[in-house]
Amino acid sequence: MRILVGFCARSGAVLSAIAGAVQQSEQALAWKLMEQASAFTLWIADRNFGVWSVAAQALRYQQDVLVRLTKNRARKLCAGRAMQNGEDRPVGWRPSRQDKAAPGTERETIKGRLIYVRFSKAGKWIDLWLFTTLDAQDYPLELLVKWYGQRWQAELNFRSIKTQMKMAELDVATPEMAQKEFYAGLLAYSLVRAVMWEAGERLQPGIKILSFNQARYVMLARLMNWMRGLRVLAASADQWARELIEEVALQTLAKRRKPQPSQMRRVRHRTQKFPPFRGSRDAAQAHHLATKTL
Repeated sequence: MRILVGFCARSGAVLSAIAGAVQQSEQALAWKLMEQASAFTLWIADRNFGVWSVAAQALRYQQDVLVRLTKNRARKLCAGRAMQNGEDRPVGWRPSRQDKAAPGTERETIKGRLIYVRFSKAGKWIDLWLFTTLDAQDYPLELLVKWYGQRWQAELNFRSIKTQMKMAELDVATPEMAQKEFYAGLLAYSLVRAVMWEAGERLQPGIKILSFNQARYVMLARLMNWMRGLRVLAASADQWARELIEEVALQTLAKRRKPQPSQMRRVRHRTQKFPPFRGSRDAAQAHHLATKTL
């Protein structure tokens, strides 16, 4: 099944999600997700959603987008005029013949802003092309670049759903049960995020220093104890909730002495596009760097 999840940029909780057949594109699923979302929602997305149809669907439902563009798509919007680092240019995005559109969406020009920023990260230069429908008076360039920098957190949230919540593979036999297990898992994930958000309000750095995995363990243990002593704790539910939040606030991430290196893409015993993973991780990583395989 192909899934699409919309996370809250601040708390990390799931605000919207949709599942469909693998034959459906992620852009088509995004159209349905936008249709279900409320007005004035801001969608922050990567280059896979930096297409005209996504921006048009957002405007159709009074929403806004902040999406990254590919270099070729950004050049077309530049109309042959080069952009300087830190430039913010008003543009009109007209659909091409190849651009698809959600049913009922008019193929009209979308007015927005094209932003180009070039910066260095880990010794590598990165060209960042952004398109947004937000106005320049209330949303300056520096703010939008900062907001887009938070998009990577969605990848980490999705990793928590697949690993800590053990939802990478669903042990079901029917599409209906897959849907139920998928949404039940997202509800459980969002419950942990809600408690983490409340606990983060007590900390000066906020929720970003809390460990999702440790918070999940604390909640699971306390819920099991609560179920065993339901009658005893029923009269002190408020106190039980306060103690839970206080304990979750202690589950901070460990401080790394050295930055964690990026890992190669390998999988164990699965039929996927990546090469198989055999032996120890250190030996495989050394072989990967020596041969520079993809």
